[in-house]
Amino acid sequence: MEIVSFYNIVKEIEEEENIKANLQEKIPSDILSTKTSKYSRYFKEILKGSKISLDYFQTEKNNYEIPLEAKEAVKRLLQLYASKPMKVVRKSQFEHLTYHEMKEIVDCLENLLRAKLKGKTLLLELDKLAFLMKHPLKAAISKLEEESLDELMNDAKLVLSSNAILDLQLNQRDRTVLMKYYNQEIKKLNKGLRRIVEIVKELREEEILQISDEATEKYVHETYTEKTPIHNNVLEEILQEPNEYLEELQNIVGLKTGSDLATILEELETLRETKEDTLHFRLVTDEDADFSQKYTDTEELINEAIEIYQEEKGNNKLS
Repeated sequence: MEIVSFYNIVKEIEEEENIKANLQEKIPSDILSTKTSKYSRYFKEILKGSKISLDYFQTEKNNYEIPLEAKEAVKRLLQLYASKPMKVVRKSQFEHLTYHEMKEIVDCLENLLRAKLKGKTLLLELDKLAFLMKHPLKAAISKLEEESLDELMNDAKLVLSSNAILDLQLNQRDRTVLMKYYNQEIKKLNKGLRRIVEIVKELREEEILQISDEATEKYVHETYTEKTPIHNNVLEEILQEPNEYLEELQNIVGLKTGSDLATILEELETLRETKEDTLHFRLVTDEDADFSQKYTDTEELINEAIEIYQEEKGNNKLS
């Protein structure tokens, strides 16, 4: 892997800035050293905000070494440091960003990770980035809004509006009734989608309960000092919506219903921050992929939910 020093990246940034400003003077080395120190802090903030480990890029002397193929990505990240989206990323408040606001930043971060990491470590880091920033979901929503919904409305206006080509064949009453029918069909589609979402949620909840039951049964046969493995993504979900997982947490830890879970939530928060085993839990790492593999593949789950929904529709028609 060919490496470029952080100093040389900063030098390129400053030289490009001078060219834009029509400055021809050579940049003194002491000024470049000062700039490198400043940009190093910027880089550290960006990685920390994006939840990417500095250890991937730091040398023993606490300098940064960047893969040559990621040089442009790092330059762009540093140039975006003061931008509004990057300020949000530096605070790890990704939920406030739209897909278009975060796209360039995410692309640069992914390029950086792909240039440096390989295999399972790369996949885990990319998955973590996608989970935190939710850019695949935001991209899908953006595509729906910009393509499907816009196209839907434009088609409706084109075919059924008073300026339509078919205006001579369709009177105002025709267009009004057809527009109402169009509206009803869209409502049916949305109602179906909501039911499929409910089915997917039910299927996922069944999985969580099953895994929790397995963990509880495990404790019956093993010593209390055995730690329950918990996947990083699951940990984040529990801490975001703890009330939804009260029963599962009680089963895992062996608490009676109605017991105070505040100490357990504090333990999970400590686990997230330190990544070290706590009394009841250990965080799933690169070597613990088996735990996450217990969850059904998403496409398989969605297809199952759609089949259940279609069966429900068929039964409703018969009744």
